[in-house]
Amino acid sequence: MDTNRINTTLVDVKVDNKQVLFIMLDNKGAINRIGDGSPDCEATDLFTGNSSQNGFRELLTLVNEDMVQFCGNIYDIPDKEGRTCEMTVMFSGIDIETGFKVIYGEHSQGPPRPVVDYVIKAVALTEKWYLQKVASK
Repeated sequence: MDTNRINTTLVDVKVDNKQVLFIMLDNKGAINRIGDGSPDCEATDLFTGNSSQNGFRELLTLVNEDMVQFCGNIYDIPDKEGRTCEMTVMFSGIDIETGFKVIYGEHSQGPPRPVVDYVIKAVALTEKWYLQKVASK
């Protein structure tokens, strides 16, 4: 996948169908975020804004063959322990509309490492901005 054609990326994490993290970044600097991704996150406020330093291009450096191989699929990891978790990653842009979902147990095997790394990086790149928005609420 040519990452130069990606205009928007989205990360969504739910625990027992409750959204605990939502991040959307685009190539024009937009940031949308809800929550911190912790399993018991109670945050429901959607913070939106723009930043020339939204980290979009830096995040896309993690989109490699290891990530692309998951696109177009839903992975339901067996032998779930704990609450059911769903992690969705999406990409859209010029002739691109794809992504994937991983369903796993809170206390069992989680998503593959490239997926986890992508979500962790998305959180890290938006954390300072998000905390400023929460503090000024």
